[in-house]
Amino acid sequence: MHSSNRTALLNMSTYPDLEVYVEHMTIDDIVAWLKQHFAQVSAQHQKGKTTALVVDEMAVMVLAEAAGKSYHSIWFKENRTPWTCDLDIAKTLAHDLNIPVRCSTGGWEEAADAKAETAHDWLEVTPSGAVQPIHWPH
Repeated sequence: MHSSNRTALLNMSTYPDLEVYVEHMTIDDIVAWLKQHFAQVSAQHQKGKTTALVVDEMAVMVLAEAAGKSYHSIWFKENRTPWTCDLDIAKTLAHDLNIPVRCSTGGWEEAADAKAETAHDWLEVTPSGAVQPIHWPH
């Protein structure tokens, strides 16, 4: 789905940004997956463990070893995607790549201390599409 179609899908329940966590993937794997879903994917720059991408004019950050040594974060800084929330993109990634994908149970809040993040605020999506709460990060 390309940018003009994605914009039509946005509504009040759409997260303003998306973030998921994948295990044992390279930046090349992530870019290849993004190219299956978006018309334009290009690397802007890499600094340390962070790779900045431009995906259909959206900034996407990939942070290697974001959680432990094996999980990489994929963060769409703005959400003009076909997915409304983290769980939606996690389900697509898990299905497409046959890997488990982790995400938070809800959107980020401005007042971070209003609801402290706990180990119960995470979900794991299996390749078969099962969604289960997990205790993470350890």
